[in-house]
Amino acid sequence: MQVSSTSGQQHTGRFAVLDDVAVFGTARAVALLCDQGALGLFAHTRADVSRFAGILRDSSVQATAHAWNLHHGGLPTALDAVGSMPPGGLPSGWRISVSEDHGVELTQRCRDLMQQCGVMPASVQTLRGLVVPSLLAAATDAQGRLIGVGSLLWGHCPQGPWRGHAHLGMVCVADMARGGALGRRLSAALIRAASVEDGTGTVSGDRARGIPRGFSAACAGDNPASAAMLLACGLRIDPERVCVMFTLDGTRKTR
Repeated sequence: MQVSSTSGQQHTGRFAVLDDVAVFGTARAVALLCDQGALGLFAHTRADVSRFAGILRDSSVQATAHAWNLHHGGLPTALDAVGSMPPGGLPSGWRISVSEDHGVELTQRCRDLMQQCGVMPASVQTLRGLVVPSLLAAATDAQGRLIGVGSLLWGHCPQGPWRGHAHLGMVCVADMARGGALGRRLSAALIRAASVEDGTGTVSGDRARGIPRGFSAACAGDNPASAAMLLACGLRIDPERVCVMFTLDGTRKTR
């Protein structure tokens, strides 16, 4: 099991994402977009995004850009924020479970809920930690129904300023369970679980997990509920950098 280390490219398990277009190569980036139909730029300045959009126009590639705010915070800030959230407080019979691998059946149910919430899920292999180290949080109600899910990835940025950060993503809550801060509790559970020494290990000689330097996340500007959740977890909007997805079909495939 090896973490992808292609220069300038991340592993997300969802769609191709670059954290440095110049290092990856602009010609390769254009070819990757044309091949896969979607390409993300993680934590790029608006000037970087405009430059790449110009390259696409010059290459006669018609792509639609969808922007997300980049949120991030250091480990102490995130822990202080989630520390103010009581670990309990769930309705009777509700339960949040965090694991490196929930197995095939529950992981697939988590993917199904993500899709129902309009989010493009990562692969089962990624969510089970079989590609890059990860955690998956699953919330169930008193009847055992899956009502919420969240994920966290290590190693999504193997180089650059985001090295050592864990990425919080794909936090989804079923309609029947919204309005009770379950998303915040899922995120807090993931941050707490990622911030302890227990469970650290090695994969193929590389550090697989460990206490992260901080956390990052991306959130659409028209998704105020998710933005409030990230702010409650101590993750602030980056004033200079954004995350952008270019798609050939014009559709936005994640929130």
